[in-house]
Amino acid sequence: MHPSLTEHARARMQQRGITKDALELLLDFGRETHDHRGCTIVRFDKRARRQVLRTLGREAFRRFERYFNAYAIVAEDDAVVTVGHRFRSPSRAQWPSSSSRARQSTQRTGIHP
Repeated sequence: MHPSLTEHARARMQQRGITKDALELLLDFGRETHDHRGCTIVRFDKRARRQVLRTLGREAFRRFERYFNAYAIVAEDDAVVTVGHRFRSPSRAQWPSSSSRARQSTQRTGIHP
Protein backbone atom coordinates (compact mmCIF):
# COMPACT_ATOMS: atom_id res chain seq x y z
CA MET A 1 0.00 0.00 0.00
CA HIS A 2 1.33 3.43 -0.94
CA PRO A 3 -0.49 6.08 1.06
CA SER A 4 -1.42 9.41 -0.45
CA LEU A 5 0.57 12.12 1.36
CA THR A 6 -0.07 15.84 1.62
CA GLU A 7 2.91 18.17 1.24
CA HIS A 8 2.60 18.89 4.94
CA ALA A 9 2.85 15.18 5.76
CA ARG A 10 5.93 14.80 3.52
CA ALA A 11 7.63 17.69 5.30
CA ARG A 12 6.76 16.33 8.75
CA MET A 13 8.00 12.84 7.84
CA GLN A 14 11.35 14.30 6.83
CA GLN A 15 11.58 16.61 9.86
CA ARG A 16 10.58 13.88 12.32
CA GLY A 17 12.56 11.02 10.78
CA ILE A 18 9.61 8.79 9.97
CA THR A 19 10.29 6.62 6.92
CA LYS A 20 7.78 5.60 4.27
CA ASP A 21 8.20 1.97 5.36
CA ALA A 22 7.39 2.93 8.95
CA LEU A 23 4.32 4.87 7.80
CA GLU A 24 3.10 1.94 5.71
CA LEU A 25 3.57 -0.38 8.71
CA LEU A 26 1.63 2.08 10.87
CA LEU A 27 -1.23 2.29 8.37
CA ASP A 28 -1.31 -1.50 7.93
CA PHE A 29 -1.19 -2.49 11.62
CA GLY A 30 -2.06 0.64 13.63
CA ARG A 31 -5.22 1.17 15.64
CA GLU A 32 -7.61 3.76 14.27
CA THR A 33 -9.54 6.22 16.42
CA HIS A 34 -11.66 9.14 15.26
CA ASP A 35 -10.78 12.68 16.24
CA HIS A 36 -14.43 13.88 15.90
CA ARG A 37 -13.32 16.45 13.33
CA GLY A 38 -13.53 14.20 10.27
CA CYS A 39 -10.07 12.65 10.48
CA THR A 40 -8.72 9.39 11.83
CA ILE A 41 -5.75 9.03 14.18
CA VAL A 42 -3.68 5.91 13.57
CA ARG A 43 -1.20 4.75 16.22
CA PHE A 44 0.42 1.59 17.49
CA ASP A 45 -1.20 0.19 20.60
CA LYS A 46 -0.16 -2.95 22.45
CA ARG A 47 -2.27 -5.23 20.27
CA ALA A 48 -0.87 -3.71 17.07
CA ARG A 49 2.69 -4.17 18.32
CA ARG A 50 2.03 -7.83 19.10
CA GLN A 51 0.52 -8.30 15.65
CA VAL A 52 3.63 -6.78 14.02
CA LEU A 53 5.82 -9.17 16.02
CA ARG A 54 3.73 -12.22 15.05
CA THR A 55 3.41 -11.23 11.40
CA LEU A 56 6.87 -9.88 10.57
CA GLY A 57 9.07 -11.61 13.14
CA ARG A 58 11.50 -10.41 15.77
CA GLU A 59 14.08 -8.92 13.39
CA ALA A 60 11.59 -6.61 11.64
CA PHE A 61 9.97 -5.82 15.00
CA ARG A 62 13.32 -4.59 16.34
CA ARG A 63 14.01 -2.62 13.15
CA PHE A 64 10.71 -0.72 13.46
CA GLU A 65 10.55 -0.55 17.26
CA ARG A 66 11.70 3.08 17.33
CA TYR A 67 8.62 4.07 15.31
CA PHE A 68 6.09 2.50 17.69
CA ASN A 69 5.41 5.89 19.28
CA ALA A 70 4.49 7.37 15.87
CA TYR A 71 1.02 8.47 14.85
CA ALA A 72 -0.61 9.59 11.62
CA ILE A 73 -3.62 11.78 11.01
CA VAL A 74 -5.60 10.55 7.98
CA ALA A 75 -8.29 12.63 6.26
CA GLU A 76 -11.63 11.30 5.04
CA ASP A 77 -10.20 10.93 1.52
CA ASP A 78 -7.47 8.60 2.95
CA ALA A 79 -4.70 11.17 2.48
CA VAL A 80 -2.17 11.32 5.30
CA VAL A 81 -2.39 14.88 6.65
CA THR A 82 0.48 14.78 9.16
CA VAL A 83 2.66 12.42 11.18
CA GLY A 84 4.47 12.72 14.46
CA HIS A 85 5.71 11.04 17.62
CA ARG A 86 3.68 10.71 20.79
CA PHE A 87 5.65 11.69 23.88
CA ARG A 88 2.94 11.18 26.46
CA SER A 89 -0.20 9.15 26.73
CA PRO A 90 -3.11 10.62 24.76
CA SER A 91 -5.40 10.10 27.72
CA ARG A 92 -2.96 11.98 29.98
CA ALA A 93 -2.74 14.83 27.49
CA GLN A 94 -6.51 15.20 27.54
CA TRP A 95 -6.78 15.49 31.32
CA PRO A 96 -7.64 18.97 32.53
CA SER A 97 -4.79 20.86 34.16
CA SER A 98 -4.75 21.24 37.93
CA SER A 99 -5.83 24.90 37.65
CA SER A 100 -8.89 24.00 35.57
CA ARG A 101 -9.74 21.23 38.07
CA ALA A 102 -9.59 23.83 40.83
CA ARG A 103 -11.93 26.11 38.88
CA GLN A 104 -14.34 23.22 38.34
CA SER A 105 -14.22 22.40 42.05
CA THR A 106 -14.93 26.01 42.93
CA GLN A 107 -17.86 26.13 40.55
CA ARG A 108 -19.39 22.98 42.08
CA THR A 109 -18.86 23.80 45.73
CA GLY A 110 -18.70 27.59 45.80
CA ILE A 111 -15.63 27.29 48.09
CA HIS A 112 -12.50 29.04 46.85
CA PRO A 113 -9.15 27.37 47.56
